[in-house]
Amino acid sequence: MKRVLVIDGGGLKGFIPLQVLQHIEWVTKRPIWETFDLIVGTSVGAILGGLFACGGLDANAVVELMDDTAPDMFKRRPWPLLPKYSRKKFLAAWGREVPDMTIGDCPTKLMTTSVNLCDGRTHYFKSDDPKDAPLSLVDAVTRSFAAPMFFGGIVDEDRKAVWLDGGTGVDNCPLLEALYEVVARGWVNERTHVLSLGCGFVREGMSFKRARRRVGKTVREVVAFMDPKEGGMARQQSIDSRVSIAHRIVEVVPGLTMQRLDVKIPAKIDKLDGREYIKRYREFGRALAGQVDVTLLQ
Repeated sequence: MKRVLVIDGGGLKGFIPLQVLQHIEWVTKRPIWETFDLIVGTSVGAILGGLFACGGLDANAVVELMDDTAPDMFKRRPWPLLPKYSRKKFLAAWGREVPDMTIGDCPTKLMTTSVNLCDGRTHYFKSDDPKDAPLSLVDAVTRSFAAPMFFGGIVDEDRKAVWLDGGTGVDNCPLLEALYEVVARGWVNERTHVLSLGCGFVREGMSFKRARRRVGKTVREVVAFMDPKEGGMARQQSIDSRVSIAHRIVEVVPGLTMQRLDVKIPAKIDKLDGREYIKRYREFGRALAGQVDVTLLQ
């Protein structure tokens, strides 16, 4: 049986799926990189995916690393410039904890996402693809969390590309691409289980009376479109659509099973850089962990 792990983007809300993964390790008594045959991640999902896929860290070590590093990563630079944060603290911590290796060296197959500003397309870096395998693991990860305003794009002179956070495209939830990989690799012939982890969502909506007042008011309509604030209405609808399509695919593909786990969080804490809410994210993650069907992972 093959097992695939998919982790959405979400900045510091990545502590939510991280708590789920820590619980899985505690129950299965195996490190994540041994439990899963393929890990697919966007943005913080790529960070977590890279940390686990490299094979040297268990969940407790990843939690400790994120606890030590994440608050400093999202410490605002002292001058009013963009991007708001520097990658230096992340790169320093990564260099201390993760061996200098290529994505192809990972003992667990890994796939990360990034948008190339030059061609406007989402690209998927795959550890067992000959053209991607020589790419350093840290590059495959940092390209995926190169969020505009937050950390900024990455200029790639070799490929003549400018890489942006994978979540700037449609693959903040890379679930459908993960299912495609399952089919392309022929894994459905030997049974495959996909575990897809979200980073919390907000779905507030509004009353008809309130919505009606926004019609014709350009600014109000734009604000409505941008809700939820961290990603916009289009992103949330894209995730909903992808999850719905994924469930329909699983229904008609023999040998394929899937569990999608996500949790509704208060709008107040729906922030990519909510350092002050890390404790709350962990609490939501621990609550979500109890819903994992661990029998399919043992």
